[in-house]
Amino acid sequence: MMREHHSLMSLLKKDVPSLYVFKSDACHKLPRHIEDLTRNIYNYFNSSSKRTVEFAEFQTFCNVKMHKILHPSQTRWLSFQAVDTRILEQYESLQLFFIDCVSKHDILACDNILQKLNDPVTKLFLYFLDFVLPFFNNLNKEMQAESPKLHV
Repeated sequence: MMREHHSLMSLLKKDVPSLYVFKSDACHKLPRHIEDLTRNIYNYFNSSSKRTVEFAEFQTFCNVKMHKILHPSQTRWLSFQAVDTRILEQYESLQLFFIDCVSKHDILACDNILQKLNDPVTKLFLYFLDFVLPFFNNLNKEMQAESPKLHV
């Protein structure tokens, strides 16, 4: 959409030469480790039904709904809202699960996940994304609408 030739920006600039285009790399400024963490958590449970059953015990103990951990898709931030919300919902049970995993099995993957879960900045970014992603997702839905909505 923002290339020099045959893009939305170049076509609009032909019609409106004074158009100012603000390019933003905001998505690249968000820490990659948040997305990596969600993928690592998903992959850890996805590869073992035994782990999923064990995690259900921690969900029961923490009195949270027994939801599966969602997979972040390749469309980086568009699908991330549901993943982020689910991780926040299950945060305490995930922490307890990975504390148990590290103490019993000393698996490097568990330790890496636990370190990220115990980092307060991780939770802060998840809350930030939980707040801001609905705005971007709603804007994206509006941009994909089949009928014009400028009047709305």
